[in-house]
Amino acid sequence: MGHLGRLVQRRHEPMTADVSDLTATELQPMWQGIIAGPCYRAADEPHRVWVDLVAAIALRDASGIVQAGQLVLARQQHFTPTELTFVVAAVAAAQIHVGDLRQAAQLLERTWTALDHSQSYSLPLRQLLTIAQTGARASQTGS
Repeated sequence: MGHLGRLVQRRHEPMTADVSDLTATELQPMWQGIIAGPCYRAADEPHRVWVDLVAAIALRDASGIVQAGQLVLARQQHFTPTELTFVVAAVAAAQIHVGDLRQAAQLLERTWTALDHSQSYSLPLRQLLTIAQTGARASQTGS
């Protein structure tokens, strides 16, 4: 059953109907349509790079997450702690996924004090930092 079929099947649950259970392949046409659409084309660059980041996350594209996330970090001047945490966590997780543990550790360490360490984010951030630092040290020692 395609993604539209699943959404139609769940139409009686409008508050819970979403696309979170769709595969990247099923989501690809939706994101292609968004990126090809007039709103995306008319948006300024800071807004487009946010869309690019969310699209890469939705499509589970680790290299796309790193690229778009780094653009968001480079181009946006002001972040709320939660916004910064979202971007940094996504980029660091993607960097870990592609094996760039040193870069992930450096990103987390550089932004650590500005991140949102509330209950929702505390454990995942500490886990990302531990994985990145441990992996970076292991690669330095050749283990």
